[in-house]
Amino acid sequence: MALLALAACKQVESGPRSALILVPDGVRVEEFTSSDRVSDLTGLTGESYARKTWAKLPSNGVVVRAAVNPHVTITGPAHAALLTGRPEIYGNFPLDERGVSLYLPTAPTLFEVARDQLGLPASEAVFIANNDFLEGVSTSLAPGYGDGAEWVEVMAPSGDRPVNSDYPVFDELLARIAENPPRLAVVNLHDVDRAGHFGEGDAYIEGVSDIDDALADFWTTLQRDYPSYAANLLTVVVRSEEHTSELQSHSDLVCRLLLEKK
Repeated sequence: MALLALAACKQVESGPRSALILVPDGVRVEEFTSSDRVSDLTGLTGESYARKTWAKLPSNGVVVRAAVNPHVTITGPAHAALLTGRPEIYGNFPLDERGVSLYLPTAPTLFEVARDQLGLPASEAVFIANNDFLEGVSTSLAPGYGDGAEWVEVMAPSGDRPVNSDYPVFDELLARIAENPPRLAVVNLHDVDRAGHFGEGDAYIEGVSDIDDALADFWTTLQRDYPSYAANLLTVVVRSEEHTSELQSHSDLVCRLLLEKK
């Protein structure tokens, strides 16, 4: 896997450390991160196809290619693993009254630990997504915990379903950074995954191109408009098929960087 950890580490001025975890959901390695594997859909390597992301982000940080995921990855349980650093048992995920799975990890989540150790209010520990089934994943069943993230579901203009584009998700994130910069934010970008499951024709590959554009545009806006926040921000991009790879060390790294400067 590549693009696991990309950090903007140069310091412009003193300030609290923050962490941002971006999850482009449903993107295959061949279309996004591979340096030698050619996609059967594009005829290019992932780096060549997602060229805007690769032109913007790696120059500011570190690319990790050594992580290997031996497990099945499904969005809900995978995010539970991402936030706890260990695989989670599917039986821990009951249905709510709507029939939507409640992914409740057994171990304390990154949100819970960060809020407990740093004294963060929910407004500074946010989970933003354009899907309707990750709401419970930031809060665990672990005794003594229970304060997870503020859940923000980005809805379509009709208000009856999540928006089908990732751009409004980035808009919501930037609005949060402008008003009350989060110390910890996890952002699920679900449009490609939705296109892969339900789209027709070239919907999936067009979705990968869209997330490449959106990530690069977000990075440019972040550096231009919020340089102080960006300079103290660890940005981690986790491609969907490797939700569960190397996540214990990843979670520990985020915690250490957050605690370094309160």
